Amino acid sequence: MSNKKFNPFPYIELIHRQFQLLGNKKRSQNQTAYLKNILKFHGLSTGDSRKYFLQFHNEKLIELSLINKLQLGFELLKSDYGEEKVSGIQLISLYCKIKYISINDEKNTIHPLFILKNIQKLFELDFLHDWATVDLLSSHINKKLILIYPDECIKFIEQWKYLNQIPWIQRSSCVSCLILTKNSKIKYIDNIYSIIDHCILNKYRFVQLGVGWLLRELTINYRERTIDYIEKNYHHLIREGLRYALEKLDKDERNRLMKFQKTDDNQDVLDKKKRKLNELKENDDVDDDDDSKVNRKKKRVVKK
Repeated sequence: MSNKKFNPFPYIELIHRQFQLLGNKKRSQNQTAYLKNILKFHGLSTGDSRKYFLQFHNEKLIELSLINKLQLGFELLKSDYGEEKVSGIQLISLYCKIKYISINDEKNTIHPLFILKNIQKLFELDFLHDWATVDLLSSHINKKLILIYPDECIKFIEQWKYLNQIPWIQRSSCVSCLILTKNSKIKYIDNIYSIIDHCILNKYRFVQLGVGWLLRELTINYRERTIDYIEKNYHHLIREGLRYALEKLDKDERNRLMKFQKTDDNQDVLDKKKRKLNELKENDDVDDDDDSKVNRKKKRVVKK
């Protein structure tokens, strides 16, 4: 990201203007409303924006150096517009291939951690704060890097579990590892559960759903271990997250595990009622004491 000779902003301005021309106002309003006004949209379909950007890449960007292309991608991810963020992901993803990524300082390649460190910086600066962008980035950039250099990339992404003050990066740590659950003999299974151990404690809805999503995929190839984990940790999951985690289990197993949380909910209701009754009793006792004091005073006055 540190090439001073390259100015990405003229390219960003060209992309912005073209998206404005191609956009549809009604679709823009619908897309913005769908994402709760977190992002703005020009009003292009996903297919159209990707098609245009690929054409733009082939006409305007192909001669840029690899580092400059990545820099442009990182800057696009800072945009307030959904289509431009998608273009940033599309651009970086194009170069997340073994031909361009190396841990050995080979000529005309980039270290995978260069990309991940810049992505982490974007999270820290709050440029990545919606589920659509975070999930797309995790499944198109992080996933590709994990597949090329799993040891280095998983170790780095696993550290995101500690950043509980940045819920979106914790969600990304979960979504990025989904690709690893497809194999019944996962070398990194303990890393995955370590990520879950930390992220499950964050009550932010989209982190919880990320945990539920990851647990759901683990039930396919690690059924017994994952069911055991859910039985021991269901109380950390919000109800929606637990439903996500159980989706691929059979109906009887789902119902059995959902009852765990329902039983806890019922107990919470009983505990609240009990606390309320105790509070009322304490207030009644205070009132009785006050009445007794008043009556004693009246008796002293009569005696006098």
